[in-house]
Formats: sequence, structure tokens, C-alpha cells
Amino acid sequence: MISVCIPTYNFDVSTLVKELTDQFSLLRIDYEIIVIDDFSKYKTKVIEYKNVSYIQLNKNIGRSKIRNLFLSLTKYKWLLFLDCDSKIKSKEFILKYINAIKKNNFEIYCGGRVYEEQKPECNKILRWSYGRKNEMLTESQKNNSPNQSFMSHNFIIRKEIFKKFPFDEKILKYGHEDTIFGLTLMKNNIEINHINNPIYDDNIEINEEFLYKIHQSIENLVLINKSYDKSIIRHIKLLKLYKYLHFFKLDFLIQIIYYTFKKYIYNQLLKGTSNMKLLNFHKLGLFIELIKNEK
Repeated sequence: MISVCIPTYNFDVSTLVKELTDQFSLLRIDYEIIVIDDFSKYKTKVIEYKNVSYIQLNKNIGRSKIRNLFLSLTKYKWLLFLDCDSKIKSKEFILKYINAIKKNNFEIYCGGRVYEEQKPECNKILRWSYGRKNEMLTESQKNNSPNQSFMSHNFIIRKEIFKKFPFDEKILKYGHEDTIFGLTLMKNNIEINHINNPIYDDNIEINEEFLYKIHQSIENLVLINKSYDKSIIRHIKLLKLYKYLHFFKLDFLIQIIYYTFKKYIYNQLLKGTSNMKLLNFHKLGLFIELIKNEK
């Protein structure tokens, strides 16, 4: 019935696999759990459970390609994708997904992600603040624009649909592969349904690592802006804002302000500010800087 797909990189997934195995054992349904390691430097503990397979790649292939690889390895008609650093929140996590797909109303369901209320140490505040502000929306809020709200860390999809619309392997770096995936489904009239079945993020990045990932995601946005269908990219908020600013010739002003205060902004973010407006300005300024450098 369900194939659980866990791509991993430099993370021990044994606790996650045990929790999933324990939940499946109570439900008496057909399942498999497949873990693919994307050529980690850090090797996970050997996983020895029934119905669990562990595959070690001999080179790093990236976030999109590794997810698509599960198509050739799975045998059930529903694919449940979980990030390797997921921590299961509910003892009925699998059951909630089973109940959702039994309704047979949607081809894809997203469970979401939440963050602990207690603040982490300062060197992890930025990712924690971003997650609580931007990812911890209610199901009704996400279902107002379901495909634009898609995130790939916790979702289940009918395998036939995933075969037709896999992740875009042109996106090699971190960021926005899930954005394009969700919008591609929307373009093809496949609506995503968000349900209350979240996981915890069990590996909040330090500020420096999160800023590096943001840089990669903005580089991906430059690629997306240049080479993707306008019917898709018009739904991406930062690109919409840039188009507006560019039309009124205000992007040059943003570029000057960003260049003037770039080091200060970066240092404030690195220290662990929870000011998301400052982070959003950093992303906009960086995008404008990168797109101007391409010309």
C-alpha cells in the first residue's frame, strides 16, 4: 500500500525508521521503507528491520534526482516522502495518512512541519524563526493556495502521478525544487491537500549554514526566472516582487541600499536575529545582485 521514501545525507535515520516500523506493525498493511544515502561523509547506522532497505550511492546526485530515483525502487502505489531529519510528532502519523488516502479525493497530501516552542541557542535562531513564521501555517491557510504552499519534507503522493510529474533535475542546488514541483502540479490541474499531520524538524541548521542554503536557493531562483514557463514563475512571491520593482525602475534603488548595508545585514542575520523582514530584504537584495551580475 505505502512505500516510505527517505533520502538522506549526513544524518542517522535509525530513530526515524524505528518509529515508522513500530507504527506500521500495529496497522497490518503492506509497506516498505527505502532509505537512499546520497553519498554521505557520515554513514548512518545499519538499519536491520523487516521491509526496510538501505541503499548507499557511490556519488552525490542531489535533492531532485535522488527523490526521482525512488520511482524505480518502490513497489506500492502510494509514496510517502520524508526528509531524513524528520521527527515523528504523532503516534498516529501513518494512520492519518491512510485515512486521508482512503477518502480518495486527492492525488497528493502534505502533512506539514512544526517547530518546538522553546527557542534554540542563538546560533540556530534564524532557521527556527523562519520556520515558525513561514512554515507553521494552519491547514486552512495553506489550502487557500495549496500548491504554492507545497514543501517536500513530508508528503504522500500517488505513484502514477509522481511518474508523470517528477522533480525537475535541472535544479541541482538546494532550494525551490519543491516550489517548481507544486506549481507544475497546479499547471496540470492537480491540487495538493494539506492535512494536520506534521513532523518536527530534528536538525535545525546553524545560522551560517542556513544563510548558505538561502544563497543557493536564490541562485536557483535566478535560473528559474531565466528559463521557466512564465505561467509557473508568476506565482513565486519574490519573483513577482522583483518584476514589480523592475517595471517601476525601483530595483536599482534596492540594489544600492543592499550594497551599502550588505555586510551589516549579513552579520545581523549571522548573529541570530529573528527579524524576518531583514531576512526577506537580504533575499531580495541578493536576488537583484545576482541577476544584475548575469547581465
